[in-house]
Amino acid sequence: MIGRCLYRHSPSNPTMPPTVLPMIREILSQIDPGSLMGTPYLSAREDEMVAAAEKALKKLGSEAALSDLVEECNFNLKEYHVILGEALGNENEIVEILENVGSCYFTQSGSDPLKVAYDATSILDTQPYLLVVMTTWLTSVMSQTVRDDMDTGYLISYLLSVVAASAKRMPSAFANSANPELLEPMLIKAVKHHNTYPGRKAAILMLGHLKRISREISQALNSALTDVIEVQSSAIEACLKFQQMKAFDEILPVLLEGLQHVSVTTAYAYSILLSVIGCNKRTSSTHRQMIIEALASAYKSEGANRSLTGWHVSTSIPSLFKLKAVFYQELLRV
Repeated sequence: MIGRCLYRHSPSNPTMPPTVLPMIREILSQIDPGSLMGTPYLSAREDEMVAAAEKALKKLGSEAALSDLVEECNFNLKEYHVILGEALGNENEIVEILENVGSCYFTQSGSDPLKVAYDATSILDTQPYLLVVMTTWLTSVMSQTVRDDMDTGYLISYLLSVVAASAKRMPSAFANSANPELLEPMLIKAVKHHNTYPGRKAAILMLGHLKRISREISQALNSALTDVIEVQSSAIEACLKFQQMKAFDEILPVLLEGLQHVSVTTAYAYSILLSVIGCNKRTSSTHRQMIIEALASAYKSEGANRSLTGWHVSTSIPSLFKLKAVFYQELLRV
């Protein structure tokens, strides 16, 4: 609760309720610092992740092995490791840690959890190879686990955000440099099992930037579409980017079934995805006809009279639209 309050009302913000800091002091007074002397915490955030990668690249150069660059990136983060038992004596440090926790778990209407990461990656305009370094770093970290814990702080969450922001800034470079066979399975796991919503949001966005849709990715998409609104919006954004199908004849029936999904938001997302695929020049006339017939059938179905309601907090999901209108619109596009 305190983390959420701090996330919404930074201590430097005069609108922060005056009761928050006294609450923190009261709670901290009841904690024995000795019990946390063996508990490390990584305090680095998105800009420190980028700085660590930049420092590694500057020291070793672009000719260095990527494994060596990743090792150097991890080494550069050591200065951001703190011991929670020691941090208890520093009120400002504890407040900052709680703010970080709040930003990873609590949503705030109208905010973009990836904005900080996007601003931090502006350096890619002059050092594009950093994208390769950070993508490799993320892949290396997630090969062990897709979830953050006390030992990693929010390393995975922030790296996911940084690489997703980099992909948004340089979509073609990301698609060309990433290894989908290696990265996709990790991102699918992250969408389903990562423990912060900005991380899950970043993971589904990156899957969209890789442009390939498969049965496994459609399952991740279903998971994202039942997540918090920020992740749902990114899932719909990802639907606009998928261009290629793995095993077309196997996956297309799965996508067509999505039009009749019990979730209105999911049915809406699949109508967009099918429209994008239907408009793709590489889609055969046979498959395009199947998409047209499915959208037409969905338009005539009883389920088409359901409304998309309650999503006014997101510009990616329309409010008070009936699915019938959405199906008709996407049908015309194909």
